[in-house]
Amino acid sequence: MARREKTSQPALPGHSFEYDGVSYRLRYSIKAMGALQDHYSLSSINEVAERLQIDSEMGADDIVAIVWAGLRSHHPEVTKPQVLDMLDELGLEEMQVLMTKAFAAQAPRGEAGSDDRENPPPKAATKRKRSRSGPSTV
Repeated sequence: MARREKTSQPALPGHSFEYDGVSYRLRYSIKAMGALQDHYSLSSINEVAERLQIDSEMGADDIVAIVWAGLRSHHPEVTKPQVLDMLDELGLEEMQVLMTKAFAAQAPRGEAGSDDRENPPPKAATKRKRSRSGPSTV
């Protein structure tokens, strides 16, 4: 029987942290953005992104909702009151650092906040391919 070599698993998107002896992962996926869209009663994800840029208008409920939404993908069982306990224990500054790292990890390659600005994401396939000798049809 042939031995199968172990391959490393790709890193999960988001950012991990530990609270009360349990490992959690914040991930700002479409699911998270949808939860925030509901929280703010907005009609689009673009409006959510704009709303998140207005720090001066965020209250405690907003911070709890943002953390809770980020936990939805990997920890759907976590409730908002549990998130409030996390915030009380970890502190607002630490949670803001964790959220910032999670949002940065979710940013598409090549965009602001991404660590991979030199390598933009591949473009959608088109009917024409370019080669060194010039364009050709496929």
